[in-house]
Amino acid sequence: MAQDVIKPLADGKRLFSVKAIDSAGNAGASLSIEVWIDTTPPVIGTYTPPAGSLLNTLKPGMSVTVTDPHSGAGPAEIKLLINGIQSSVSVDEITGLATATSTGSVKEGANSIRVEASDRVGNKQTALVWSFTTDVTPPTGSVLVNAGAAMTTSVYVTLNLSASDAISGITGMLLSNDSVTGFVQESFNPVREL
Repeated sequence: MAQDVIKPLADGKRLFSVKAIDSAGNAGASLSIEVWIDTTPPVIGTYTPPAGSLLNTLKPGMSVTVTDPHSGAGPAEIKLLINGIQSSVSVDEITGLATATSTGSVKEGANSIRVEASDRVGNKQTALVWSFTTDVTPPTGSVLVNAGAAMTTSVYVTLNLSASDAISGITGMLLSNDSVTGFVQESFNPVREL
């Protein structure tokens, strides 16, 4: 009979068996129980949208990968908070992909995402927090042709342009002087001669 001290066990499935022995040395039937040892929190992996991204939708796809090889992590163990409001999630437990099923608390401007995850036995992972920005409002602006002249005798015009966008700023403009050839994209310039 082994008299070794019981050692701490590594994570994983273990089968424990016990036999009772009476004073005369008779051993009873063996009783066995299978136990999962799980001391490791789940791993939070890749996520979308990327941190620091600029999106033009209030309904972005949001997902995060949460894996736990031992007791697992399902929808009850994964919290996805959008601007502090919990979103419901669906989880593919084979891949660990948790997807937000409601993104209604996304707002225009800066948005914060927090993922809290634990496994089924309560091992908690440090929360993952990141942010992204949404801008769904087009820029506003004005155009003044030839300093406000109603007519010109020249085939050339000078455009004085102003534009603003409160969230993502102005980076470019689309210009056209006829409806047949369409627009040409170029960097924004407050004065443009055509």
